[in-house]
Amino acid sequence: MLIGSFVVALAYYGYRYPFQYNVTGYGNVYKNTPAVLSAGKYALHLGLLGAMIALLAAGGRRLVLSRSGLWLFVTAGIVGVMSFVNGGYAPSLAVPFIFSLLCAGLVSIVVRTVPSSAAALWRVGGGLAQGFVLVSAVANVIQMFLYATQGRLPAHGYPGIVIRFGGYWDDPNQSAMFSAIVVIVLASLARNRNRRPSRIIVICGVFNVFVSVSYSGYVALAIGLFVVYAWGRRAPRGRRNRRIPWPLLVGSVAVVAVTLLPIDFGPVQRAVHGKSDSAKLRLSIVYKLEGNSFTTLDVPDPVADVRTTVSTMVRGDGRLASETSVVRLVLMAGILPLITLIIWMAIALRGAIRATRPWGLAVAMAFIGASFFVPFLVIYPCGLFFFSGVEIAAALRPDIDEPSLRPPRVPELLEASP
Repeated sequence: MLIGSFVVALAYYGYRYPFQYNVTGYGNVYKNTPAVLSAGKYALHLGLLGAMIALLAAGGRRLVLSRSGLWLFVTAGIVGVMSFVNGGYAPSLAVPFIFSLLCAGLVSIVVRTVPSSAAALWRVGGGLAQGFVLVSAVANVIQMFLYATQGRLPAHGYPGIVIRFGGYWDDPNQSAMFSAIVVIVLASLARNRNRRPSRIIVICGVFNVFVSVSYSGYVALAIGLFVVYAWGRRAPRGRRNRRIPWPLLVGSVAVVAVTLLPIDFGPVQRAVHGKSDSAKLRLSIVYKLEGNSFTTLDVPDPVADVRTTVSTMVRGDGRLASETSVVRLVLMAGILPLITLIIWMAIALRGAIRATRPWGLAVAMAFIGASFFVPFLVIYPCGLFFFSGVEIAAALRPDIDEPSLRPPRVPELLEASP
């Protein structure tokens, strides 16, 4: 049932591109998603996870709630109450976030109640994630072909400025983030464990990030790879196995092609200019999106004076929106849920990063860093994957699961030998 919930999160947004549905009030390319279709994902997830909890209880299992899982439920409760009190944009923005927290809390109960399930979920989830990157790449190719031959715009296509392709979800930012995470994990395993990753998956992942024209995706990939190559340890190789890294060869060929071939960079320059304006406004908190343009809200500046700043920090401001995860959370419900979420991170991330060496730190830093440009923490499905993934990783048992993640050292092998 947990795997089924994961598959639902991956597959659900597949209706967007064929039926031309998009987030309500966002952009003017697609129609608003019907409420029933939008609510369907919540019913499926909570139904599957609730049934899983009920089966465990009916089977005589003593349900276990971890400390980190408790803080997820506490944060969901605070955000729910405060966003309802604030009104404005807050309730619609808060629902996906509250939903992700509740689902991750239920996942935490399952993996803590049945600890052996964490490793199985981790393996199956990794395979599904790589398969989804491949599916997204195929979806991007189809979208690019239809745009070139029929002028069919993707959800985030802005003629004359930039055409962004969002893979299977038709969402450039989330598609880029998901693909970047998979590439970071594979790069880390290749560097630290000397495992040969699937080059097809890596190429598809980088391709998805590139065609998304997502600054947040670029930031996530850059941060993650920097951590992998700055703090990771290279697995020893013999002289015969040393070879020039293929990304270096591809990069060199690209530089030569750009230098020698007559390429018109006009579309690229327009895209960079348009995305630069978008990135600047995403770091602002006094705006809303109307059609394809950002506009300033006619409301008081929440940081104009001490009184308004304190009021915003205590109870939020439902009239405002932001594309930065931290700011959006404060606007929805004040600073209190931000504090409880930080407590959750302090508890859960430490165990999760330790259990997922060497790539856990790189993934966490990439996801959190990119969340300053796109509110990945509070949107579906990336928020759901992040919170649930951390809870599953934190539940991995060192005595059983960690040896499969960390190869034994030579002294350990000598001690184990007869």
